[in-house]
Amino acid sequence: MTDFSYWAILKGTKNFKNALKFIEFASRPESQAALVKLQTLGSLNRKAFNLIPESRAKLLPTYPENEAKTIELNPAWRAKKDASGKSNLEINNALWNPWILQQ
Repeated sequence: MTDFSYWAILKGTKNFKNALKFIEFASRPESQAALVKLQTLGSLNRKAFNLIPESRAKLLPTYPENEAKTIELNPAWRAKKDASGKSNLEINNALWNPWILQQ
């Protein structure tokens, strides 16, 4: 399952130019490759795969063979509430937690 994170710059921020520089830096292939060597997060810059060892790349959710098998998490569905006022996430957790403790 995949989920997404986003970089955003708030309107009126005092450090707008530095925020842009950071996003540009964080998006570089070299930066993305360095990050996925520490955590198995999916690199969003495809050029980073040229800098990542194949054995590590195969562990990433954005590795082409893995990405083809993923499904996207749906935050709207997780937040939706039923008649009792509980969200689907709360309902799912209430079912999951006892089950996983039995394993």
